[in-house]
Amino acid sequence: MKELPIFRITSDGKQKEINWVELNQLKKDILWIYDENTNDLFNVFIPKVSFQSKYWEYLSLNGDKFLYEDVKDFYMQGVLIIILCMTIDYTDTESGNQNIFEGTEIDLIIKYVKDFEPRNTNQAKLKSIVISRLEVANLMTESDLMNKEYEHTNLNDFVKELEWVDSEFIKSYYKSLSI
Repeated sequence: MKELPIFRITSDGKQKEINWVELNQLKKDILWIYDENTNDLFNVFIPKVSFQSKYWEYLSLNGDKFLYEDVKDFYMQGVLIIILCMTIDYTDTESGNQNIFEGTEIDLIIKYVKDFEPRNTNQAKLKSIVISRLEVANLMTESDLMNKEYEHTNLNDFVKELEWVDSEFIKSYYKSLSI
């Protein structure tokens, strides 16, 4: 039996094979986001020269018998957190990057996130938070994005959600390393 390669589905619906170098780069990106933004997800920092991948496509990551479920969970959760951070950066009208999605329509990103099948309740909650923030971003008009005084709705609830994401995924990841 032939071993299946690791692949993701591109926005044009094609399978794109992923080699271990690309997968390792994705891991580095996830860990960079964790390191740089833990305890402060609300004020994310994402250098645009480094984060140029279409991370949402990695939510379709599949294949290869060596891609164990716990490893796949790390990638899926990390990708959702990268997308969340990118969305926070996009909606930060004061100092964010409104070109962070590199011309990809937010509706397409929402579709990838909605198509993602969570394996547990925490992943389902994270998925819901990401979709909610992407929908907020999608509703922002050009004038909203240019308004430095723009106020987001339900900001206090969102800050609590970010604290949960930080505790449940990022800090838990680091705690798991110390065992």
